[in-house]
Amino acid sequence: MMVRLFSESFRGHIPKYLVALSCMVIVAASTAGLAMLMRYVINYVFVEQSLVMMWGLAGSVLVISVAKGLANYTQSVILATIGNDIVATLQRRLARILAAFGDDLWLFDAGGNVLMARAFEWLARADAEHLWPRAEIDEFLPSRMTPLWADCHAHFAYVRTPPAAGLQQAVYHPDLGIAPFWTLARK
Repeated sequence: MMVRLFSESFRGHIPKYLVALSCMVIVAASTAGLAMLMRYVINYVFVEQSLVMMWGLAGSVLVISVAKGLANYTQSVILATIGNDIVATLQRRLARILAAFGDDLWLFDAGGNVLMARAFEWLARADAEHLWPRAEIDEFLPSRMTPLWADCHAHFAYVRTPPAAGLQQAVYHPDLGIAPFWTLARK
């Protein structure tokens, strides 16, 4: 299974993997560079007490540390993005397989309640009346919900679609918490 996952997922992300690998090399080199600088810090700053070398070494440590931090952050974000894309691809594949066998995620019944319909009824009411029980961290973009509203309305015609749902912005960032399989089109 791991061989299949690797073979299916690796090829499409080779450029991103190369950038992440380059960032990892920068992190490793900067770690080694900081360790090497410690010898000079001890010799010139503590033993010889050279003020000129102290400023030069402090600047070098600062530059290397900033480069290390940026490279570490960049490789972390790139690898997280690759991971999210792989998971999204697998979720879309699973949703298609379930739909092909007649299992609809919208009609999932948990104890007599069709949860998706109830959730979207609440969301339509809250969006229309601007009644959000909690403050939002970031501005909510209703255009990101358009594919969800369209698919919900296709399943449950009685769920009223809010007016802002006519606009569409199909780019979903992983931080939005919208499961990637929602963007599947019904054909």
